Amino acid sequence: FLSLTQVTMSSEETEQKIEKKLMDDTNKNDNENNDNTKKVNSCSKNNRKRKFEEMDNDKTIESMNELSICNEPPTKKQKKSKNKDKNTKTKKKKRGWSEEEERLYREGLELYGRDWKLLASHVGNNRNAASIRSHSQVYFLKLLSQNKLLPNKVLESGNGYTLGGNPLNKYSSIAIRHFGKPENVPMCDGVISDKEAAEKNKRPSKKDKNKDNKDNKNNKDNKNKVIIN
Repeated sequence: FLSLTQVTMSSEETEQKIEKKLMDDTNKNDNENNDNTKKVNSCSKNNRKRKFEEMDNDKTIESMNELSICNEPPTKKQKKSKNKDKNTKTKKKKRGWSEEEERLYREGLELYGRDWKLLASHVGNNRNAASIRSHSQVYFLKLLSQNKLLPNKVLESGNGYTLGGNPLNKYSSIAIRHFGKPENVPMCDGVISDKEAAEKNKRPSKKDKNKDNKDNKNNKDNKNKVIIN
């Protein structure tokens, strides 16, 4: 039989062993947890690095795209829009004619006729010869639509309802622009009907000009081919 002292000693030893084992287990678990947290932290750091690198790459790609867009030549639509903007900026609003200016203009027609410079100086108010000419063309056609004669001083340089005094052709672009159709133009002294002359004097359209340019280029290419052969 074991004595009481031996029993107590053995029980104390076992308790110490158990405590030691428990301490070891806890230390081991703590170490494992620390390792895991380190791994998690390292993974998160790596992920952050990757994200930052991806963001940098995206920014560089965007900047490269912007640079490529800036370096690309403008399209036809962009050129047209720029030209429109320029035209809208450069174009000035037309200044209307006051009652006093109109009175001086008609008075000047009776005095100077088709002398546009003298008419401009008579009207004054910064009106130049070009402004007087354009106003006169409208005024002459207005008189024609009202079946009225031109002023006497104007008739001295020609009875036509034109700036030069020549008869107005009812098929001309000016007459059609004002009256809409050749049939609407009143036939009287100073007006003629000559369709062939109007066709000859007609300005070529942009399409016709482009066709002519293409034809000229093709003819030059064909001549060069013949010379080479």
